[in-house]
Amino acid sequence: MRNWISGIVGVVWGGLIVLRALFVVGLPSGDGALMTGYLIGVGIGVLMFLAGIYYIVKAINEPAVTKKKSKKGTGKRKVRQSEEE
Repeated sequence: MRNWISGIVGVVWGGLIVLRALFVVGLPSGDGALMTGYLIGVGIGVLMFLAGIYYIVKAINEPAVTKKKSKKGTGKRKVRQSEEE
């Protein structure tokens, strides 16, 4: 379940960052520092998107976890080797 949540958040959040960078805003004009920050932000968005895809694929390939029934109350007690002698 954790992989599903991490994957969905990564794909949505990273995808929105990348889409905003591509379609809403053009390249910023001004300082080199502004451009560097913009490119780092887009890079982080791409990494989040890719990590989200990785976690979704991991969640799909993960086997389902089922609870095993416990055998409490059967009345049988395991005896150690030293107690038998």
